[in-house]
Amino acid sequence: MKKTIIVIIAIILLAIVVSAENILVVKTSQEDTDKILKDESYYTTLGNYLMKKGETEKALQIYELALKISPENEKILNNIGVYYVNKGEDDKAIEYFQKAVQQNKDYVTARNNLAVIYNEKEIYSEAIEQLRILVELEPTNPSYNYDLGINIATNIRENEIGDINEAIKYLEITNNIEPGFSHTKENLEVLDRVKALSQ
Repeated sequence: MKKTIIVIIAIILLAIVVSAENILVVKTSQEDTDKILKDESYYTTLGNYLMKKGETEKALQIYELALKISPENEKILNNIGVYYVNKGEDDKAIEYFQKAVQQNKDYVTARNNLAVIYNEKEIYSEAIEQLRILVELEPTNPSYNYDLGINIATNIRENEIGDINEAIKYLEITNNIEPGFSHTKENLEVLDRVKALSQ
């Protein structure tokens, strides 16, 4: 009876992931069901689906199941961080994003999430640290270069910490990679005027 219920639940969950609109009748062996229930990517996919549907509490439960199967999976850790961002629990989100980059230092999604959240919390030095790594990992990404330049400039304005030439450098790199990106040209003009006034 217990195995039958597990098989039915697995089939229903699999059908939801395969087709959100149409529940499919899927025949599967017990061995296949066991494989599915031990595969964290299955839970991650289902959790992502539930997040998109706005069923965040259910998504968290599914992510936590996936984390039990694969406790060091950076994508699952990042997804739990996103859940906490959506709940307004930034410190908890940071904890999970940090765990994700501890598992994979090159995982740009979690690093970018850290940079964004640090910027929103006005902890510019931490945002800059994450953005420097992102630029190192993806030097031709205009967004990372732009955000690094802006965070350096903002840190100078808000905390009087940083080098205006470095901020200009990253905005110039952005402009070279993708002319017209965001407000790069306007920000470069402002920084050039600020630099001229401070000399």
